[in-house]
Amino acid sequence: MSSATENATERRIRLAGGSEIRFQTFLDTADKVIIPLRKRMQLATAHLMNKVIQNISRPVTKTPMNRIATRTVNGVTREKGTQYTKVTDRSVAGEFPKADTSLGIKSIMMSVDEVSPGCFEGRVGTDLDYMVILEVSESLDRSFLVRTAQEEFPLLMQILSGPIAEGEAD
Repeated sequence: MSSATENATERRIRLAGGSEIRFQTFLDTADKVIIPLRKRMQLATAHLMNKVIQNISRPVTKTPMNRIATRTVNGVTREKGTQYTKVTDRSVAGEFPKADTSLGIKSIMMSVDEVSPGCFEGRVGTDLDYMVILEVSESLDRSFLVRTAQEEFPLLMQILSGPIAEGEAD
């Protein structure tokens, strides 16, 4: 850390003195705040999308390897070494998929649409073929969308069932 950063940190600690700090997220009070239904659906859908991304963000383990190839030409033996990376720890059945590249993580998207007056639908999904296969294949057992929705169901219901602003659909 630079000296300027250290000085600023020390100054903030001195100014805070003995004051107490209490952190409270909006999700802790979502069942008490009056919010329009569209905003509640957007909040719940964004929360679910963020949890899905968090669950599939665990990286695979990559190990650097060396490959030595020998070649003999005109009685002269030459060795050539190349380095490559080998994935040594992938997800197994029943786990969330591990990230090899960030493509799957970046493909997670959400939308909130009004399907009829005052009725909203939130969607979280992916458009990558291999992510869809991981989600729906029973033999691979790597579901990440449905599993995350089931794990987050109580909090999603808390967000959606709070007081709704009168006369405001959005």
